[in-house]
Amino acid sequence: MRHEDLPERWKQKIKSYLQSKGVSDRDELWCEDFEADKVARVTFEDEST
Repeated sequence: MRHEDLPERWKQKIKSYLQSKGVSDRDELWCEDFEADKVARVTFEDEST
């Protein structure tokens, strides 16, 4: 999924998350936004992962 395809509510949540981490120069998640020893699990509205 491309950033342009995200629902507006997701875009705003991502932007808010990045701002809370002190990132103000972008609005997309990068791999460096995740700690190396953590796992991100995403579940979509249709319950797929």
